[in-house]
Amino acid sequence: MLITIVKDTYIRIDDDLILLGREDPSRNEERLAFEKLPPRPGDGYLLCVEHTPYQNDDIISQKADLQLSGHTHDGQLFPLHWAYTILGLNVHGLYHIGETDVYVSSGIAGWAAPLRSESHCVYEVVTISCKSCQ
Repeated sequence: MLITIVKDTYIRIDDDLILLGREDPSRNEERLAFEKLPPRPGDGYLLCVEHTPYQNDDIISQKADLQLSGHTHDGQLFPLHWAYTILGLNVHGLYHIGETDVYVSSGIAGWAAPLRSESHCVYEVVTISCKSCQ
């Protein structure tokens, strides 16, 4: 089994799918600005994996088809879910930013406190299929 760390780079999965993995900005100040990323390796469905769902300028400029994010834990503790929602932040579920669909998972664990008073921990299964294959 080969495990590849995808950090601020693109990986072509096959002719139709490109993966862009982004460094978590809260954990590494050396995260590359979008303009400094290596060139996108051609056309194809672009799947971006980004820890936080709040880099809206990057999301719009990268023109990804789908971004998968986490970070929010769906608020985890009351009343964070409602506060994030009132502030207009993507907390959990499917959002649309520019041309990109952004899915934010509530995650499989919590942050800091080992409990949740908001949503449950979840494992997410995302199926991507090409339109011409259906």
